[in-house]
Amino acid sequence: MNNRIAFMAGFILFSCSMLAWVGNLQQVALNTRADLSILESEKGRLHYQWKDAVTGISQFSPPIVEPDSTSKVAEMPLTLADGKLIALVADTPQSAMFKLPGQNMPVTLTVGEHWLPDWSLAEIGRDYVVWQQQNTGELQTQYLFEPSNSGKIESEPGK
Repeated sequence: MNNRIAFMAGFILFSCSMLAWVGNLQQVALNTRADLSILESEKGRLHYQWKDAVTGISQFSPPIVEPDSTSKVAEMPLTLADGKLIALVADTPQSAMFKLPGQNMPVTLTVGEHWLPDWSLAEIGRDYVVWQQQNTGELQTQYLFEPSNSGKIESEPGK
């Protein structure tokens, strides 16, 4: 009699555990499908263009000024200070974003590229970039945020 009760109790426990296990497997499969549907619906948000976000900020948009036809100002030659460093991208390869005069969209440059003749991007740091003059080897540092003790671009003697 005791063997029969023990056998029935064991059979009931085994049956319950198997049913719970099968139910758990089905629930995991349903959750996986639900997670995939969320990822597919969020696909547009995941591929958001960060350049559009930066250019949408009024600080980086050029002011709209009507040129006065009566006064003609001689154009000054462009310098490194005319291009504003607006972002540093830590992805591989590292790159820096600049707001250049006369352009509405920011320009992304990596080490070795240039926007001003004879000046190439030599180094990208945490909050600065270093420009190198091709002919003289002169180095100039341009900061993302102005340091409290100096101006925006700092000249260094050639190393």
